[in-house]
Amino acid sequence: MIISAIFQLGLGITMINRVTDQQTMVKKEMKLSFLNYGIQSDVTQRWNSFQSELSCCGLHGGNSYKSKQLPIPESCYKDQRNLKLYAKINNCHMGCFVKVKKLEEKFLDPVIILTFLYVKCYFDFEFVKT
Repeated sequence: MIISAIFQLGLGITMINRVTDQQTMVKKEMKLSFLNYGIQSDVTQRWNSFQSELSCCGLHGGNSYKSKQLPIPESCYKDQRNLKLYAKINNCHMGCFVKVKKLEEKFLDPVIILTFLYVKCYFDFEFVKT
């Protein structure tokens, strides 16, 4: 029983570290890619598609473009029909990194829970067998 608890604790720590490492890696890759926005047309097109599909904007919202002294692309705006009217007010989606992080948490949490349940059941079953 103690071995099971120690193993579960170790697994929990490993999973938390893995999630943190993965988020750090994703953020780094997104930053590197975003540096080429407006410079490389294929990167610009991919970011615009990404922003439209995920309803997000830059790394951290519209300010990501302002800090690069670039205009905020249409793909960032919530209301693209009345873009001229709304482009002057804060009508941008949240940053893409936050959006990706939320999606990751949404899909990763059930995996972590199932892993813990599997390990717990496995060790509890093994403990009962012996």
